[in-house]
Amino acid sequence: MAFVHGFENDVFISYAHADNEVDALGDAWVHQFQQNLRIALKQRLGRGDEINIYFDARRLQGNHPLDEILDSVRKSAVFLAVGSPSYVNRQWTRDELAAFVAVSNDPARLFALERLPLDPGERYPDPLHDYFRINFWQRDQSETDIPLTLTPRLNTTLYYVRLQTLAEQIRGQLSQMANRSARPPVAVTPSAHASQAHPPIHAAVAHAEPAPKPAPVPAAPIAVESGPRPVLVAQVTEDLEYYREQVISHLTQFNIPIYPLDMYPQGGADFKEAVKADLARVKYFVQLLGPTSPRKPRDMPEGYLVAQSDLAAEAGVPILQWRSPDLVLDTIVDPAHRAFLTGDKVEAVGLESFKAKVVSLATAPPPPPPPVPIEGMVIDSPIFINANLDDQPIAEEVFEKARLRKLPLVLSHPVGTAEEVRQDFERNWRECDSVVLIYGSAPQIWVRNQIMLYNKLKREREKPLREFILMNCPPQQKPPVGIALPEVEEIDCRGGLSAEILESVVLDLAT
Repeated sequence: MAFVHGFENDVFISYAHADNEVDALGDAWVHQFQQNLRIALKQRLGRGDEINIYFDARRLQGNHPLDEILDSVRKSAVFLAVGSPSYVNRQWTRDELAAFVAVSNDPARLFALERLPLDPGERYPDPLHDYFRINFWQRDQSETDIPLTLTPRLNTTLYYVRLQTLAEQIRGQLSQMANRSARPPVAVTPSAHASQAHPPIHAAVAHAEPAPKPAPVPAAPIAVESGPRPVLVAQVTEDLEYYREQVISHLTQFNIPIYPLDMYPQGGADFKEAVKADLARVKYFVQLLGPTSPRKPRDMPEGYLVAQSDLAAEAGVPILQWRSPDLVLDTIVDPAHRAFLTGDKVEAVGLESFKAKVVSLATAPPPPPPPVPIEGMVIDSPIFINANLDDQPIAEEVFEKARLRKLPLVLSHPVGTAEEVRQDFERNWRECDSVVLIYGSAPQIWVRNQIMLYNKLKREREKPLREFILMNCPPQQKPPVGIALPEVEEIDCRGGLSAEILESVVLDLAT
């Protein structure tokens, strides 16, 4: 019985039998993978008895029931392709893919992993070629630099991180389908499906949206007007792959778009071109650093780590770099790598703190648009933002807000000898065009003295104040000023200095 009503199988695993040959350790990779995936889905869905995965371990013979297998493809909720050079060179796997495409008009039902990468110039059959494939391989750190398939024995942590990532994606899709009204798959022509381009998004967020989206144009930068900003999480050394997956998983919880969408081509020129293309799409560059020196191809002697960082700097993309605070720099043998680990952009903090900082930057509200000049604004002399030391932070906030409006400003500076402070106050009271007086944590007597100083000096002014605003700020419980002058406009913001109040004060000063 399948978990998704109306289908015989929840997942159909399509693979080339060469990828399931028993290896030198006695393991059949696809067989072992499907067992682990089955367990992960049972645990994540909590419905173990209802998960049905179709996995045909038989070799195809002349009397093999081919129609039966293709019928099982058509009756499956989700199709999972195990990509490899063998997969693209087998007609039978192409037939399975075509059979699924012919009955599915929902591209989110198609998933893919890659057991080994293809050779340059090879491509997967459509529409699989445009889909993101979770890589179950990594490059050897030795000079050979060859791709190695991830296994539970050779790289247990990374294997299971990517297995669980894939299982969670499939769980989400199966749950969506199960929650929709049960109905059998709708047959459409292959050409109709071919027009539905699957969004090739990062593994940690793939298939989160069932609706098809047009594939991104490689050369066009993404304009982000609102919402989370895209982030490039740089390629790392193999010892940090697990931490990189943790960062990606955390960022995707906040719907932050992640680049790269796929593994970068290895080798100097192609690698740099791919990184440059992604840097044109993102707002932040995130890089994890560890004790291991980067691989250095012959045509990129600086290595992959430095090359990515240099390209981000050239593109003007803000760089966020992390290393563990437990890393002992004296143990780093390579002097160039040790110097890179001590760069001014590198933060030696806990990974959780670093992830939180990236999320904060990527999800912060967009900066306000540049202020436009206000019609009728004519200000001949500065505006005096006046506060004692206790309320200086509030005065600075008003000052910064007004400065965005290109207003002439003088910020109080109650530091120095008593005579210097008195002279500074008197000059500003005489010569400034308008005044904002802050009454927050300041003593009541200080505010009263400032008002009385103005009352004394206003006779010496060439013209009256254009605006005198008394901002009554938090705390709420404090004695009233006890002075009322006709020209003083008091604004009660003891409940909190909101952005709206700040904007209102600045607009009053500007118009």
